[in-house]
Amino acid sequence: MTPAPTAPEVHDRLGIEHAPVTTTRDPRPGRAGPPLFGNEGRDRVRVALPRLPDGRAGALGDFGAVLARRRSTRLYEPAGVGLDRLAGLLQLALGARASRPQYGVGGFPVRAVACSGGVETVEAYVLARAVGGLEPGIYRYRPLDHTLATVTTVGSMRLAIREVCRYVSWIDDAPVALALVGRIDRLRWKYGPAAYRLVHLDAGVAVQTLYLVAAALGLGACAAAGFDWRAAGRRLGLDPADALMVAALAVGEPAGAGQEVGGDAG
Repeated sequence: MTPAPTAPEVHDRLGIEHAPVTTTRDPRPGRAGPPLFGNEGRDRVRVALPRLPDGRAGALGDFGAVLARRRSTRLYEPAGVGLDRLAGLLQLALGARASRPQYGVGGFPVRAVACSGGVETVEAYVLARAVGGLEPGIYRYRPLDHTLATVTTVGSMRLAIREVCRYVSWIDDAPVALALVGRIDRLRWKYGPAAYRLVHLDAGVAVQTLYLVAAALGLGACAAAGFDWRAAGRRLGLDPADALMVAALAVGEPAGAGQEVGGDAG
């Protein structure tokens, strides 16, 4: 029986580090693009769904406003972002509200972001280039005590971000890049080879939570998939058998109230 491939082997087979992210914005002249959701004309019966009345939608209050403001932002104020703003984002999106015993041991964080198995499957590493009150460097966020553990403060963070997210042309201008790392080792004992898939699902949940919290705080954010997991492993000091970068998120103060937002990541 052939053993299941390890997570690094799966990455190798996918050729992720050799596949830059490309975008097709509009079909070529004279050619129609694909249907928006790929199912036009194939549905036999459609059921009309009721919409929330204006009064009920308004009852969502601030949360409804946050949903309406959620956008992807790629242009940031060159002055950077304040440490208090970054700290608020990390606290609300990824910080622990409490801890609880689980699986016979204590100290599992209870966070706003859901994760497989109820363990901390996704960790955030902060690549801080221009954060007021914080020395440029790479830090690991610790949700239980809401602190940043220093990985390194040596070298250019612009170059570090460019190396990790080498297939994304705009992200090295971001004041902060969050590298979300999937802790496969924390799931492997329970889910076996499925741990590789689950950490990617958990990363998607974490990204959307970060997006919404950023919108609530008036911060700009944009997810990016064009990263080099090997370079990230070297920069962050990861053992690829146990932990892999699975998502990136740029964060900063949006550049001007009238900037263009949206695009590939929505």
